[in-house]
Amino acid sequence: MHHLLGKVKLLVIDLDNTSLGGYIPYARFTKDYGLFLDELTAAGCKWAINTTWDVNGQWQLVMNSPVESRPLFFMGEMGFSLATWSEKGSLSIEKYNLKMREKLKKCRKNCMDEVLQKLVINFTPERLLFYGHLFEFSVKKKDSLKLAEFVEKEFGGLNNVRLDLKGNVLTCIPAFLSKGDILIEVQHLVNIGAEETVVAADEKVDLSMMKPDIARYLICPSNAEEEVKQQVKKYGGAIGSKPYSDGIIESFWALDARGINRLGDFQ
Repeated sequence: MHHLLGKVKLLVIDLDNTSLGGYIPYARFTKDYGLFLDELTAAGCKWAINTTWDVNGQWQLVMNSPVESRPLFFMGEMGFSLATWSEKGSLSIEKYNLKMREKLKKCRKNCMDEVLQKLVINFTPERLLFYGHLFEFSVKKKDSLKLAEFVEKEFGGLNNVRLDLKGNVLTCIPAFLSKGDILIEVQHLVNIGAEETVVAADEKVDLSMMKPDIARYLICPSNAEEEVKQQVKKYGGAIGSKPYSDGIIESFWALDARGINRLGDFQ
């Protein structure tokens, strides 16, 4: 008996380490995953991508994958860009993207560029990746503690950006960017509610879209980060015993088979 099919209208999927991973080539869906997405689409559940990739990269991935159905939306770059599908390429939702560009312009002027400038003055970067809407600043491993102390002292009170320090790598992201907020935008555009939405993801950064007022149904693969697994458990979702796309397929059908009620209890 199906509990989800026929009720849910949108499956939102992350890419890296959720829909992708464990197979070569990396940058395309497996045949089984393509069939899974096609089956859901045939049953009335559309799918969309919400990831750190830019929208054109997402479009290329879909074109190179063994999947017949097409995503309803491309949500890219941590909520910075939004587009729909066409056979010739992604179609920008310009009203949304213009709003994001204006916000980024203000954020860079008020905070983000100054953060990068201070880092460059005080550290010799081992690697610096700048994408416009975020940057990644790496130092030598021996300088990791020094970087951590500097970040706490200089940037501890900032609220315009999110700083994520993992070892010797610091990522700076504007605070207004959110996978959750862009998903809400998409839901409004197509009149789909939380009770009709499933989210499949694996990382802490995905938690902003894994809330019951945004997506009632949560699934993740076995390789998901512990914070994500705890969120899925808390709201009665399903965790696959397999990693990556195989775990997403498994966890979706497990949740579909057992069902959950509005409070997160099993039916």
